[in-house]
Amino acid sequence: MLVQTLWAGYKDRNPKVLEHLAEEFAEISPGVFMNRTEFAQSMELVTLASITPSGFQITRADAHTVIVTYCLNFEGTYQNEPLQGPMRAATTLTHRSGSWQVIFHAETPL
Repeated sequence: MLVQTLWAGYKDRNPKVLEHLAEEFAEISPGVFMNRTEFAQSMELVTLASITPSGFQITRADAHTVIVTYCLNFEGTYQNEPLQGPMRAATTLTHRSGSWQVIFHAETPL
């Protein structure tokens, strides 16, 4: 599943993750609102020891868009401050030009 692949890439700071983010990408997480550029910058500030997405549920919004909800467990740091899950996550993907792109992502603590 693309969402799992993207999280693994994020953990490894793989810049190919950005190829799957739409230009209008936005993320809302506790205390954070990021666009695509800010997300790219944040990849360098996050160090994840572990990350495990699980419990996927997929809802089709229309012919080209799905919303994936799941639990996200992780441990790591952001700017050397502790980060820890679990979180409830929702990732909205749309199919454009032959590939899936993330247009929106949100997380909230469980």
